[in-house]
Amino acid sequence: MKKEHIGDKIKWLRTQRGLTLKKLGEEVQFNYSNLSKIERGLRKPTVDFLERLTNYYKVDISYFFDLKKNDEISQQNEQDQYVLTTERKK
Repeated sequence: MKKEHIGDKIKWLRTQRGLTLKKLGEEVQFNYSNLSKIERGLRKPTVDFLERLTNYYKVDISYFFDLKKNDEISQQNEQDQYVLTTERKK
């Protein structure tokens, strides 16, 4: 199974709206050649570009990220904090 990346999600949104790379680039004022590179995973999007997409598509920026992975990190941080707190009380 292919790992999904941000570019896959951007492409899915674009194709669901029936937009070409060029048309989406015009709509969000972004070079369509660079947009193509982002969709193919050859270039990473900037925060500014993701903000443009969230405004255009009316989606939350979290749509573009793997929240399961972020939740696991949060849980690990909570466990680390607990361990640090426990050690401090000794």
